[in-house]
Amino acid sequence: MLSPARTCSYAVPVPGRLARNVDDRYRAEQISASVGVPKPFLAKVLHSLAPEGLVITKRGYRGEYSLPRQPSQINLLDIIRSVEGPLEERCVLDSAPWSDEHACGVHDFGEGTRSAMVRELEAVSLEARARWNDLHAASAPAGGATETSSLVDQVDRSGGQR
Repeated sequence: MLSPARTCSYAVPVPGRLARNVDDRYRAEQISASVGVPKPFLAKVLHSLAPEGLVITKRGYRGEYSLPRQPSQINLLDIIRSVEGPLEERCVLDSAPWSDEHACGVHDFGEGTRSAMVRELEAVSLEARARWNDLHAASAPAGGATETSSLVDQVDRSGGQR
């Protein structure tokens, strides 16, 4: 199924943490502790984000990380592509390449699904995701479960910019 892998589920919170205070630099230990990403996965995520220009790394004994630009200029699709590769080229049922020659059972309908997912991810900036996290945390009941809808819709309803 076209869904983000575990590495991807760790990749989105990492720049999200850096977005909280854009001018600050964070050590890997701080990031790992604050977002709950195990250090081995964090290293993999940071290694994927840096070449794509999504984080700045400062090498050294106490290496530090920061964002290269404002969170409003980074979208979720950028982050996911950095760790997963192009979603536009993958089958909606598995991670196989999208191909007319090796069509899956939903191939004829998959293009719309893929396109919609890509549009949604591209429409949500890291800044909007942080606002959504804040709204979600403030409105979540004690059990943590909430009615879900599109992240884009929730940010729109909150009056936030995408």
